[in-house]
Amino acid sequence: MLASALIAAGVALLCWRSRRAPAGSHAFSICLVSVLAATLLIKPKFPLYDVAMLLPAALWLFSCRKALWERSRPVRLLLVSASLLVGWQWISALALTAISLVSPSAAQRGWALPPASMFEIPLGLSCLLAVLAVDVGRIGAVSVNAGAGQSELVAMSAIGKPGG
Repeated sequence: MLASALIAAGVALLCWRSRRAPAGSHAFSICLVSVLAATLLIKPKFPLYDVAMLLPAALWLFSCRKALWERSRPVRLLLVSASLLVGWQWISALALTAISLVSPSAAQRGWALPPASMFEIPLGLSCLLAVLAVDVGRIGAVSVNAGAGQSELVAMSAIGKPGG
């Protein structure tokens, strides 16, 4: 309950600080994807199909991968861990498919492997979003007072150009 309140307060603070950000800016993007990711962390029940709400966050983080990779070693470790969490379903499903060609009964016993990381994905992506949200908090005052073109320039220089 306390963790949910802290997550909600953090996302609310992030959204408040970037409330005047233009729609195409990094501050707006991180607010949008943070709200979606926080929704999954706060909800008391977590159906597996709700992971689709993390698709915008995963795609946006993928576009910021170079900026994240150029940070400290713990951030790189977090990036690799979150990438493995997201990719685990594909890796394990491919392995089970290969095993089913040889031994269908062994593959049948491993059916729980692909969805095993589904509950950790929101946490991993939210931690990466928090790393980038710190930058939005730092540049929030500058980007609110600057013009729209300068706002994007400030955001790009602080967070890093996506798509690297």
